Amino acid sequence: MTLEILVATMHQQDFSLIDKMNIRSNAIVVNQCNQYSYHEIKTDQNVVKWFNVNERGLSRSRNLALSKATADICLLVDDDEILHDDYEKVLIDEFTNSKKADLITFNLNSIGNISKRYVNKDRHRLNVFTIMRYGSARIAFRRNKVLNARILFAPNFGAGTDISSGEDSLFLHDCLDKGLKAFTSPEVIADINDVRENSSWFKGYTEKYFVNMGTIYAAMSPHFSALWIIQYIIRHRDTTKDLGFFNCFKLMFRGKRIKID
Repeated sequence: MTLEILVATMHQQDFSLIDKMNIRSNAIVVNQCNQYSYHEIKTDQNVVKWFNVNERGLSRSRNLALSKATADICLLVDDDEILHDDYEKVLIDEFTNSKKADLITFNLNSIGNISKRYVNKDRHRLNVFTIMRYGSARIAFRRNKVLNARILFAPNFGAGTDISSGEDSLFLHDCLDKGLKAFTSPEVIADINDVRENSSWFKGYTEKYFVNMGTIYAAMSPHFSALWIIQYIIRHRDTTKDLGFFNCFKLMFRGKRIKID
């Protein structure tokens, strides 16, 4: 079984990111900058395929990396992660021991601010009610299962677009909707910088945040988006304290009506 790391990044001037992230396996790096070029960097017995592209949007980078991948297992990684030395063995062991798993979410160790990232405490199957706990930076999957189901990241969602998040939830929802089996793992595969000031998308619980959340729910589940919005507002009432409970409710329903091509 083989593994490739899929990295989305921006404005890298050299290849030092490979060492900074402790990449010790084959990898594909998509660097959004102001040019187009391709490089292969050989490290020990591994190859990092590096694509410089003059375009913007996290989902576009994810899709390009996936289209260039050839390994059995792919792991989505952000450029502020520091991978643990044994990450390759951990991932391959998990998929080897979980033959039913098409997709597995792993744990990340937070550095910086105290993170509210959900922590997997055991191994269990994911469903539509639990997928929104997970960002794409800790998702691994069997490449052929995703490609055969024709699943991609939504190009109009995610960092670099008007709706600067949600691409991970839509990706996971599509995986479940098309029959892929998703599981959790308690294994920690990397450290990640959780200082929110560095976030590419979270700028606080603003009006735009709630409008975007409504749009994400509508894209994820057009027929049941109203129920998703209601449950979100009730379960996350603490996020509405600045703008007001009913105002946030209206903002999410405004987002629900936005049409995304």
